[in-house]
Amino acid sequence: MKALIASTTLALLTAFSSAQEANEESLAAAAKLIETMEVRQEMATGFKAAMEPMLQPMIQQLGLNPEQVAELNEIFTSWWEEDVDQEAVIEKFKNVYAETFTAEELTELELFYQTPLGKKMLHLMPELTQKGMQIGMEAAQAKQPELMAKMKAFEEKVSKQKAPAEEAPAE
Repeated sequence: MKALIASTTLALLTAFSSAQEANEESLAAAAKLIETMEVRQEMATGFKAAMEPMLQPMIQQLGLNPEQVAELNEIFTSWWEEDVDQEAVIEKFKNVYAETFTAEELTELELFYQTPLGKKMLHLMPELTQKGMQIGMEAAQAKQPELMAKMKAFEEKVSKQKAPAEEAPAE
């Protein structure tokens, strides 16, 4: 259970890794882009969209009833809203964008996200991300027996390699 909670938490935070510092012009352009993209609102929407498929294995493993599912959802939601430093996350996003794109490219992206198509993309991004995650999880689950067979073979191989080393006399 602790491993499941830890892996779920790690998966939720993976997207928030920091990067090296970027120049001031790129940082300013990244800040404008983040505002145009409404990243604060989209983070909340994206978190909620990602939460359900990520919690589903825990819900099934624990056999939770609807009241317990609601309580689990509240635990994760309050953790996200109260414990995760949203502004620090935004700053890290800004750094990632500023290091990944030039100031000119960031300005072009901002202009795109101001267009009807760009706004539609921003609006649909959480849903697309959720669907993509679900597709990936289903594909992985469908092939889990193959992974387990490969892991079993690997564990047996490692065990055999350790056995002779443990039997060797100490010098």
